[in-house]
Amino acid sequence: MEQIHRPQNALMHQKIQERLQAGMNPLLMELLEEGVAEGICHTDYPAEVAEMTFLYATVAFDDHAALGGEERRRKTEAFIYNLERLLQMEQGSMIEAVLPLFSDSAP
Repeated sequence: MEQIHRPQNALMHQKIQERLQAGMNPLLMELLEEGVAEGICHTDYPAEVAEMTFLYATVAFDDHAALGGEERRRKTEAFIYNLERLLQMEQGSMIEAVLPLFSDSAP
């Protein structure tokens, strides 16, 4: 990760982000559409929510490991809170599903 964040590797960083977005957006959109169909979440814009969620997460957590513990915790909680709002879900309903993705032991 240190190499990716070096200024001379900005183009590589951008290309990695673009490839991740191209691969992840369809998966996220499919999950959102499934959640809408099951009544778990509500949005008229699953493709846009998938894109916004991915972009927000990749920018906010680009160098997640470099954040201090308290800052990392607050950003993670804010991300989950905002995701629940964006999807019109009950507050706290995403914690169990999303929080493990941000743990230090996550792959």
